Formats: sequence, structure tokens, C-alpha cells
Amino acid sequence: MKLHSLTFALSALIFISCKDQGNVVNKMKDKYKNNYVFVHTGIKEFVLDDETSYLLTYIQHIDKDTGPSVLFVNEFNNSVYFYDYETTNFIRKIDYDKEGSNGVHNIQGILYLNEDSIFVYSYNIHTLFLTNSKSKVLNKYKIYEIPDDISIIYPASYVQTGTPIKRFGKKIVLFGFVSGETSHETLDNRPTCTMVDLENNSISYLINYPEQYSQFNWGGGFVYRLPYYDVDDTSIIVSFPADHNVIKYSLEGSQNKFYAGSSSISKISSFPQDKDMPIDSDKEWNWYMENPSYQNVLYDKYQNLYYRIARLPVKDYEPTAIGNKKTIVIIALDSQLNYLGEATLPDHIQWQSTNCFVSKDGFNIQVITDDEDKLTFHQYKFKENEN
Repeated sequence: MKLHSLTFALSALIFISCKDQGNVVNKMKDKYKNNYVFVHTGIKEFVLDDETSYLLTYIQHIDKDTGPSVLFVNEFNNSVYFYDYETTNFIRKIDYDKEGSNGVHNIQGILYLNEDSIFVYSYNIHTLFLTNSKSKVLNKYKIYEIPDDISIIYPASYVQTGTPIKRFGKKIVLFGFVSGETSHETLDNRPTCTMVDLENNSISYLINYPEQYSQFNWGGGFVYRLPYYDVDDTSIIVSFPADHNVIKYSLEGSQNKFYAGSSSISKISSFPQDKDMPIDSDKEWNWYMENPSYQNVLYDKYQNLYYRIARLPVKDYEPTAIGNKKTIVIIALDSQLNYLGEATLPDHIQWQSTNCFVSKDGFNIQVITDDEDKLTFHQYKFKENEN
């Protein structure tokens, strides 16, 4: 990711204060009873064409009058594919130009609202495009530029399945960050959310990192700096990888936190190095694999529940190992974001944990199989434990 210009200037401005490794302790882990079980209910598979890899990064489930659909972005051919959720049959694809009057550059993510309102986002130029189903560009919004004011560290939106483009009231919401760890970070100068007001063509930046992010070093990269989120009818729910709580931001602008941690996580330890210093990417990854973290948060409108993914450390982690083998825990919260329970997914399955969505059938999470021609999801439902 692009490094904010502030990061380069810091070491010349102030001395670096040395900080010990910090621990974010889960003080609530033993205060709740696990009242729910996670029941496997089915498998959903979508057959892919020769131009599509099953290693996708952006998937959206949508409900329409004609029935539910699943769409995903094919970054290889700059297209959006639509599938019927019920039958899993391919419906169509929309091809987008990269250049010209209707060019959108490289598509990273999409928000489908209707045939005349399809938002696509290009990370390489930090621009959100309003298009229609005929690939015509109707409007565009430049949502990030390196600012002259270096006192605020503005987010560069980065979209994927767990950090999607969402409509929030009459606005469009995206989340992201800029890489690097700086001792100039405070509680209120490093927002993570970009909110685009379509009516007056303005942009605002919201929802700063929790306190521990300005206190300690979190590697400066994707593993702990990229927030995950979803929206319900009235709020944005944000999951920070190094926080046992989730943040609820309302349409009225109020912000509150709710405990959404895992009973399997006692503490999350920050990176043992001063801020304002370059970080070795291999050391950052090894630290992440040996440390717990949190990921996606999803709203289930069908059951009025919320789900949050936790990742547990890899025991005896080998630095030469390929892929993310951290154990997956799914946490359930009720309609008021009260903790209900959690369940651990089996480790013998290779999960693509950031690719998950909610449908009427429950919680859907991608599984990597030997069949690279299919996009495969295992489906689960949370049920109250009757024992």
C-alpha cells in the first residue's frame, strides 16, 4: 500500500520514544457462558469459467425482487460476474473498460444497488465510479489524495469481501488505511472510514483506531491495520484486528463499543519494536501467525444476529509454512451486540476466511478444495444449545 507522506517526515521531526511490547488483555473472556452451537447445514458451489480463479478477493450477496444473487469481481478481466444464489447458475457478467470515457481502471470492488446504480472502486487511482449495467460511467468521486495537512493520517480505501463498499443512509462508505507506524498517531488523527455524500459531493473521514493503536506498534500493514466492517439499518459495525470489542457508529454520529471477544483469546501482543522504524515483512508475518487477531464482522438480517471471526495463534509455527493456518473461531452476538457464544471451525479444512457472507441459509464461508473450477462455500447456522 502507499505510505503516507507523514510517515517519512516523522523521524526528522521528533525523537523516537522507546515502548515496550504492549498486551491488549481480554478481561471479559471468562464472564460469559457459551449458549450457542454452530451447525453445518450445507454446501453451496458455483462453477467458474476459464478466466476466473477461485482465489477471489471480493464477493457480494444481494437480495433482489427476482431472487438472491451472488456476484464477484474478476480482477483478471476487469469484470463483474453474477450468479443465481438458489440454482448457482451463471447469469451474466458486466465487462468494464480500463481506459477511455467509460474507463474505470482496475476494479477492486463493487456495490450493486440496481441496474442504474453500480458503484465500482479502483484502488490504484483511489476513485469511486458510479456506473450502470451497460458499463457506462455516470459519475466519479476521487476519495483519496496525499493531503497537504500532515497532521491527519487519512485512510486510503482498500476494499475486499470483509471491507466492502456499502450504502449507509444516503451515503457510500469505504474503509482502509495507509501503511506504517508513527509516533504522531493520536486517538483522533487516524480515521479509517471514508464516507461519500452523493448529494453534495463531499467526503468525510470517521472512526479512529482504538486507544491501543496509538499506544503500541501494530506492524503498519494488513494483518492488524486493516479494519473489517458491515452495516445494519442504522449503524456501521467495525472490527479492528487488535481489539476485543467492536465499534458501533450510528447514523446520528454516536459511537459506542461492545464486547465481542473470544473466550479462547487471553491477550493480543503488539509488535516488539519502536514506531517510526522500518519493519521486516517476514518478521511481521511470523508475529501475526503466533498472535491472535480478529477479522470480518457480519450482520445477519435474517436472524437479526451478528458474527465476528477470531483467529487463534498457530502452535509451533514454521516460518516456511504457506498460507494462513490460524484456527478460525466464529463469535455470535445478538441484536443488541451482546455476546451469545462461539464455535471453532475444523482445522482439517482450508478456509478462505475473509470470503464470507450471510444468506437466508446462514453464515457462508469459502473453502479451498482440489477443484479449482468451483467457488465452494460451507454453510452454518447458529442455534441455541439445548443441553
